[in-house]
Amino acid sequence: MEKQNKKTIFNIKQIAEYLNCSTSMIRKMINNNEIPYFKIRKKL
Repeated sequence: MEKQNKKTIFNIKQIAEYLNCSTSMIRKMINNNEIPYFKIRKKL
């Protein structure tokens, strides 16, 4: 049986709550390529 990889997608507010930090800290991490991200219709 194959193992299925399930990925969860968060918006900036959700990941900030999950990591217990501010949204500005998440944006800094994104700008420094410290966390993976992608855009959908110009939204992170």
